[in-house]
Amino acid sequence: MLKVAIIDGQGGGIGKVLTEHIRKALGEEVYLVALGTNALASSVMLKAGANEGASGENAIARGIAHVDVVIGPIGIVIPHSFLGEITPSIASIIACSKPYKILIPLTRGNYSLVGLNNEPLPHLVKESIEILYQYIDNIKSKEGSGMCEANAYIIKDGKEELLLERVDKIVPHEDGIFLKNIFGEQKIVKASIKEMALVNHKIILEPIS
Repeated sequence: MLKVAIIDGQGGGIGKVLTEHIRKALGEEVYLVALGTNALASSVMLKAGANEGASGENAIARGIAHVDVVIGPIGIVIPHSFLGEITPSIASIIACSKPYKILIPLTRGNYSLVGLNNEPLPHLVKESIEILYQYIDNIKSKEGSGMCEANAYIIKDGKEELLLERVDKIVPHEDGIFLKNIFGEQKIVKASIKEMALVNHKIILEPIS
């Protein structure tokens, strides 16, 4: 079962709406984890239908380590947002975490997001759920086809450095190697394949001059 963490703070209003709509749209197909920057936000999301919940910086850091998707307002990755409830530490932890992230562009701080149409919250929630649907369908299609995926690493200074997570396509390219992962992210690197340990879900590339 897919695990989805919904992160919110302050009064938990956005998290509540997300929880209600995701539960209505996907039913028990997903396991919802409510992670609040405070106890009130977590409580509101639990009442809205989350399977479990916790609050506080440590709870969020530990919680997102065990989910597949993180969803919440874009402020969860911006330090000092939510009137200071999002610390620089937790913003960095969320932004750098492994789960796929669906961020809702609600701007309440001293910044602007270019190219947005200032859609109302219900429209943004609907679009977020559509993206979640697409993610789930993508995962199911990969499982159904028997395809495998692996993390790609490149050798730098004698050490393996993560290049791209969950790669499902790797082909030769005139400039080296073309990589694409299940999220649609693409990279072209000037390298050759040193090792493919698919049992360990690992591809190791070596730079070429």
